Amino acid sequence: MKTNQPVKFIVMSAIALFGLVTISPTSAQTAATSPTTPKVTVTGTGEIQAKPDEAEISVGVVTNAPTALEAAQENARFSNDVQEAAKLAGITPEDMQTQNYSVNPQYSYPPAGSNQPPKITGYQVSNTVRITERNIAMLSTVLDGVTKAGSNTINSIEFSIQHISGLEDKALRLAAQRARAKAEIIAAASGMKLGSPISIQEGEIFRPSPLPMVMMERSASKMMSAAPPISGGKQTVRATVTAVYSMVPLG
Repeated sequence: MKTNQPVKFIVMSAIALFGLVTISPTSAQTAATSPTTPKVTVTGTGEIQAKPDEAEISVGVVTNAPTALEAAQENARFSNDVQEAAKLAGITPEDMQTQNYSVNPQYSYPPAGSNQPPKITGYQVSNTVRITERNIAMLSTVLDGVTKAGSNTINSIEFSIQHISGLEDKALRLAAQRARAKAEIIAAASGMKLGSPISIQEGEIFRPSPLPMVMMERSASKMMSAAPPISGGKQTVRATVTAVYSMVPLG
């Protein structure tokens, strides 16, 4: 029995030694991200501007007549002419959508203090169509064509960018580059150099909403003039990146 005791002691010592060896890599990893390691946190912003290449136009036809049927028939005639004019200007049927159609009675009201109820004097029919123009250069031509065909209301024009994902990638790349450049400046000013990134986080990407251009309702006679000049300006895609870098001594 006594000859077995040294063997037990050797086995237990080996186990203890193995445990120390397996723990040491973890200790080395935590040391690399020790709270005492100098760090710098920066935020970079990237902005890319581009001209809109798509526009959505809200155009309408408003008609008035003594009866609802007459107002609807007249409206249908002008609305069909408007859509045909849009097609001639290159708009496909898939890029035209009815937004609103309404029939409303028109009233005359008695003098104040009278007990007489309002009287219906006629009916007004309104038909609004949303047109998508995917070639900004043709926008003025489309507006000219639909107004000459009978559209007597142009409610709004909204400009947008069709393929925006590529611009988002460029803005994100620029934001990351500017974040690193800031970190390098701060490290150099602190008498150190930039180390490896500890964390990099993407912020919210700002995507421009369709830019509306509200247009006042104009009479048909004024709309029959030359095609109006339309400019969509520029839109901005913005991205932010927040990064944490380690800083190491020079040399």
